[in-house]
Amino acid sequence: MTNIENLIALIQGEAERETFAIDTPVYQAAGLKSTFPILYAGNLNSKLYFFARDLGKDEVIARQPLIVAVGTLVRQGVHLATYKQQPTNKRDLQKVCDQVFPTNTVPYKPPGNKAYLAVATKLFRTYIERLGKGKFPVPANFNLHKSVQIPFLFVLKDT
Repeated sequence: MTNIENLIALIQGEAERETFAIDTPVYQAAGLKSTFPILYAGNLNSKLYFFARDLGKDEVIARQPLIVAVGTLVRQGVHLATYKQQPTNKRDLQKVCDQVFPTNTVPYKPPGNKAYLAVATKLFRTYIERLGKGKFPVPANFNLHKSVQIPFLFVLKDT
Protein backbone atom coordinates (compact mmCIF):
# COMPACT_ATOMS: atom_id res chain seq x y z
CA MET A 1 0.00 0.00 0.00
CA THR A 2 1.39 3.44 -0.93
CA ASN A 3 1.57 6.32 1.52
CA ILE A 4 -1.44 8.01 -0.08
CA GLU A 5 -3.46 4.77 -0.05
CA ASN A 6 -2.56 4.32 3.61
CA LEU A 7 -3.66 7.89 4.40
CA ILE A 8 -6.97 7.37 2.57
CA ALA A 9 -7.53 4.16 4.56
CA LEU A 10 -6.80 6.00 7.83
CA ILE A 11 -9.23 8.79 6.95
CA GLN A 12 -11.91 6.30 5.94
CA GLY A 13 -11.41 4.45 9.22
CA GLU A 14 -11.78 7.72 11.12
CA ALA A 15 -15.01 8.48 9.24
CA GLU A 16 -16.37 5.03 10.09
CA ARG A 17 -15.59 5.51 13.81
CA GLU A 18 -16.85 9.07 14.22
CA THR A 19 -20.36 10.38 14.16
CA PHE A 20 -20.78 13.24 11.74
CA ALA A 21 -23.28 13.54 8.94
CA ILE A 22 -22.38 12.49 5.41
CA ASP A 23 -24.74 12.91 2.45
CA THR A 24 -25.02 9.16 1.89
CA PRO A 25 -27.52 9.26 -1.02
CA VAL A 26 -25.11 11.32 -3.12
CA TYR A 27 -22.33 8.78 -2.54
CA GLN A 28 -24.68 5.90 -3.35
CA ALA A 29 -25.71 7.61 -6.61
CA ALA A 30 -22.02 7.97 -7.47
CA GLY A 31 -21.37 4.29 -6.69
CA LEU A 32 -19.17 5.08 -3.68
CA LYS A 33 -19.19 4.03 -0.07
CA SER A 34 -20.18 7.13 1.91
CA THR A 35 -17.06 6.95 4.07
CA PHE A 36 -14.71 6.94 1.08
CA PRO A 37 -12.80 10.22 1.28
CA ILE A 38 -12.44 12.34 -1.82
CA LEU A 39 -9.18 13.77 -0.72
CA TYR A 40 -7.44 15.65 -3.49
CA ALA A 41 -6.80 16.14 -7.16
CA GLY A 42 -3.65 17.25 -8.84
CA ASN A 43 0.01 17.20 -8.05
CA LEU A 44 1.01 16.18 -4.53
CA ASN A 45 4.36 17.90 -5.07
CA SER A 46 2.89 21.21 -6.21
CA LYS A 47 4.00 24.43 -4.60
CA LEU A 48 0.60 25.95 -5.30
CA TYR A 49 -2.48 24.61 -3.61
CA PHE A 50 -5.98 25.67 -2.78
CA PHE A 51 -8.67 24.27 -0.61
CA ALA A 52 -12.26 24.95 0.23
CA ARG A 53 -14.70 24.08 2.95
CA ASP A 54 -16.09 20.66 1.93
CA LEU A 55 -17.36 18.74 -1.08
CA GLY A 56 -20.47 19.31 -3.14
CA LYS A 57 -22.51 16.78 -5.09
CA ASP A 58 -20.62 17.35 -8.33
CA GLU A 59 -17.26 16.82 -6.61
CA VAL A 60 -18.48 13.47 -5.27
CA ILE A 61 -19.65 12.43 -8.73
CA ALA A 62 -16.37 13.59 -10.34
CA ARG A 63 -14.38 12.07 -7.45
CA GLN A 64 -12.23 15.16 -7.05
CA PRO A 65 -12.53 18.38 -5.09
CA LEU A 66 -13.01 21.84 -6.57
CA ILE A 67 -14.10 20.71 -10.01
CA VAL A 68 -17.19 22.95 -10.48
CA ALA A 69 -18.41 26.44 -9.54
CA VAL A 70 -15.70 28.31 -7.64
CA GLY A 71 -13.18 25.55 -8.29
CA THR A 72 -13.69 26.08 -12.00
CA LEU A 73 -13.03 29.80 -11.59
CA VAL A 74 -9.79 29.10 -9.75
CA ARG A 75 -8.73 26.54 -12.36
CA GLN A 76 -9.52 29.03 -15.14
CA GLY A 77 -7.34 31.64 -13.45
CA VAL A 78 -4.46 29.22 -12.98
CA HIS A 79 -4.79 28.09 -16.61
CA LEU A 80 -4.70 31.69 -17.84
CA ALA A 81 -1.68 32.52 -15.67
CA THR A 82 0.17 29.34 -16.66
CA TYR A 83 -0.65 29.03 -20.37
CA LYS A 84 -1.46 32.69 -21.18
CA GLN A 85 -4.82 31.74 -22.69
CA GLN A 86 -8.32 30.96 -21.49
CA PRO A 87 -9.20 27.28 -21.15
CA THR A 88 -11.51 26.07 -23.89
CA ASN A 89 -12.70 22.74 -22.47
CA LYS A 90 -12.78 20.49 -19.41
CA ARG A 91 -9.50 18.87 -20.44
CA ASP A 92 -7.81 22.27 -20.14
CA LEU A 93 -9.22 22.68 -16.64
CA GLN A 94 -8.02 19.21 -15.66
CA LYS A 95 -4.57 19.96 -17.08
CA VAL A 96 -4.22 22.67 -14.43
CA CYS A 97 -4.02 19.89 -11.85
CA ASP A 98 -0.48 19.21 -13.07
CA GLN A 99 0.39 22.57 -11.50
CA VAL A 100 -1.82 22.75 -8.41
CA PHE A 101 -3.09 20.77 -5.49
CA PRO A 102 -6.84 21.17 -4.76
CA THR A 103 -8.26 19.73 -1.54
CA ASN A 104 -10.89 20.45 1.12
CA THR A 105 -10.89 20.99 4.87
CA VAL A 106 -13.18 17.95 5.17
CA PRO A 107 -12.98 15.27 2.43
CA TYR A 108 -16.73 14.53 2.59
CA LYS A 109 -20.01 16.07 1.46
CA PRO A 110 -22.34 17.22 4.23
CA PRO A 111 -26.11 16.74 3.89
CA GLY A 112 -27.81 19.74 2.32
CA ASN A 113 -24.46 21.45 1.70
CA LYS A 114 -24.53 22.75 5.25
CA ALA A 115 -21.00 23.50 6.38
CA TYR A 116 -19.44 21.02 8.75
CA LEU A 117 -18.99 22.19 12.30
CA ALA A 118 -15.51 23.01 13.57
CA VAL A 119 -15.33 19.58 15.25
CA ALA A 120 -15.31 17.84 11.84
CA THR A 121 -12.75 20.28 10.45
CA LYS A 122 -10.56 19.65 13.48
CA LEU A 123 -11.00 15.88 13.12
CA PHE A 124 -9.50 15.90 9.61
CA ARG A 125 -6.95 18.72 10.02
CA THR A 126 -4.00 16.43 10.78
CA TYR A 127 -4.80 14.19 7.82
CA ILE A 128 -4.94 17.16 5.44
CA GLU A 129 -1.60 18.35 6.82
CA ARG A 130 -0.12 14.87 6.33
CA LEU A 131 -1.44 14.84 2.79
CA GLY A 132 0.63 17.96 2.12
CA LYS A 133 3.65 16.32 3.76
CA GLY A 134 3.79 19.15 6.29
CA LYS A 135 4.30 21.75 3.56
CA PHE A 136 1.04 23.52 4.35
CA PRO A 137 0.18 23.31 8.04
CA VAL A 138 -3.38 24.41 8.66
CA PRO A 139 -3.44 27.11 11.38
CA ALA A 140 -4.91 25.87 14.63
CA ASN A 141 -7.59 28.57 14.61
CA PHE A 142 -8.50 28.03 10.94
CA ASN A 143 -12.13 27.26 10.28
CA LEU A 144 -13.96 28.12 7.08
CA HIS A 145 -17.23 29.73 8.11
CA LYS A 146 -20.37 28.36 6.53
CA SER A 147 -20.79 31.53 4.49
CA VAL A 148 -17.34 31.28 2.91
CA GLN A 149 -17.67 30.01 -0.64
CA ILE A 150 -14.31 30.95 -2.14
CA PRO A 151 -11.33 28.66 -1.82
CA PHE A 152 -8.20 29.81 -0.12
CA LEU A 153 -5.11 29.87 -2.31
CA PHE A 154 -1.62 29.41 -0.94
CA VAL A 155 1.73 29.68 -2.65
CA LEU A 156 4.39 27.63 -0.96
CA LYS A 157 8.01 28.62 -0.61
CA ASP A 158 10.82 26.33 -1.63
CA THR A 159 11.96 24.23 1.29
